[in-house]
Amino acid sequence: MDKVETQMGRLAKISDDGALILSATVMIKEAAAKGESFAYEAEVLDLLARGDEKISQPVAEIVKYAPQGIKSEKALAASFNKIYAELLEQQKEEFAKTWKDRLNSKLNEIIKVKRVKEEAPEFEEDKVLEKVKKLVDAGKIAKAVSLLDEAQHKDAAADAALSGWMSEARARIEFDRAVSRISTHSLALMKVNYLKGETNHD
Repeated sequence: MDKVETQMGRLAKISDDGALILSATVMIKEAAAKGESFAYEAEVLDLLARGDEKISQPVAEIVKYAPQGIKSEKALAASFNKIYAELLEQQKEEFAKTWKDRLNSKLNEIIKVKRVKEEAPEFEEDKVLEKVKKLVDAGKIAKAVSLLDEAQHKDAAADAALSGWMSEARARIEFDRAVSRISTHSLALMKVNYLKGETNHD
């Protein structure tokens, strides 16, 4: 029982850099998950991490996004689904207009004919966007953006809404990677300090 109390007391007094940096990072992550700004928390993290070159880059990335915040995965999914529905509707309209215009133009060039019942070609959904939607709905934002990049999708640059969404998604991806790097480094630092403490008490 005495040993347990001693360990609890030691943990309660932890105030090393690793623990403080991790705490600030967790607060930033929580704010970002809600879609809130984290300017104050990022400022604290920046002060705590100064002098630690191993995490200077990821900290700088977090500070960069702090004032405006980062779109949450839920918000990114909702905005993509809206863009997806609008793009699909546009594509359907363009498809219908294209084949009807071509058919009417050709018929007018040749001769006046009586319209006969004719099967219209079926609209095929954009396969890339369909795959991207499934990835986004599954929370796999990084894979979704990667697929759009690899496929060099025509709407990725041409459509302002989709282009804007990709910028927001890339910011989220960069932010998540930065948080992961800082957290891993902080945990490693805490472990080193803990082992040092154990050695000193032996």
